[in-house]
Amino acid sequence: MLPTLEEFVADFKKRPWNSYVKFPGFSDLYVRKGQVYINGEWCYNTLTIANVQASKPGTGAFSNLVKQIRSWGMGIHVENATAPKFDLKLKHLGFERCNVPRDPRHAALCIHFYLPEPENK
Repeated sequence: MLPTLEEFVADFKKRPWNSYVKFPGFSDLYVRKGQVYINGEWCYNTLTIANVQASKPGTGAFSNLVKQIRSWGMGIHVENATAPKFDLKLKHLGFERCNVPRDPRHAALCIHFYLPEPENK
């Protein structure tokens, strides 16, 4: 049985550090918690969204997900955002494109976005 997203992040240092989770409006949501190396710096209090599929795209599920994660004071890293509409949505929500791969040969293949943790947690 899958944990809810809240159950997964409740104890940030507890294993597992990656899991499919349940969150309203999603048929698939795979996340990782921990640190991410972004634009040459380590970002620690971060939730990586590695695979996401809304049950009904365009109904606000992703915006609700971002709002919930931000309410916990976490930064959000989105891996491989290749759909043009999703790219625009991320930018609209305040995400910025970032560089993650340490190997420059892979940088052109990966499109990553990051939204830092809120300043007023």
